[in-house]
Amino acid sequence: FFLFYVFCCAVSICAVVFVLLSEMYPTKVRGLAMSIAGFALWIGTYLIGQLTPWMLQNLTPAGTFFLFAVMCVPYMLIVWKLVPETTGKSLEEIERYWTRSE
Repeated sequence: FFLFYVFCCAVSICAVVFVLLSEMYPTKVRGLAMSIAGFALWIGTYLIGQLTPWMLQNLTPAGTFFLFAVMCVPYMLIVWKLVPETTGKSLEEIERYWTRSE
């Protein structure tokens, strides 16, 4: 089960997070920022992997996935409002966007 979960994560949100982060951080702090973000992502992935079996048993499968769906709503709103479109933009243009926003 855990290997299947890691595979699904790697081909979905985890891949998107790393691609997006590699474009968004300024070049001066990109390495450190991606290390911290990657660490936080894998801690979250580990916690979900550990808690899901317990949740499936105690909240039922429907309750577990309803909770996950509810947790996705704020994530979707944050991405929609705060994450800029980076298609067709150079790293310098994206960096200017973030420095102008501060």
